[in-house]
Amino acid sequence: LAFDFLSEGFRDVFGAPAEECLKDPRKFLERIAPPDRVLAAETLERSGATLERWFAEVRVSQDDGSTRWLRV
Repeated sequence: LAFDFLSEGFRDVFGAPAEECLKDPRKFLERIAPPDRVLAAETLERSGATLERWFAEVRVSQDDGSTRWLRV
């Protein structure tokens, strides 16, 4: 898993600075709720292999303990 670009809006959704996840993409998956990580990893891998858009619905764990649903 690697990212070439993440917008500054990334922080608003994932609660982590884009630079952090650019340096260590595992930080991106760590933000996804544990029950959804396998789905996210599998669909990201498939997207990279086929060059199709990534589509998934996952929960994102926020620093304040709340959960945000994300459809990408």
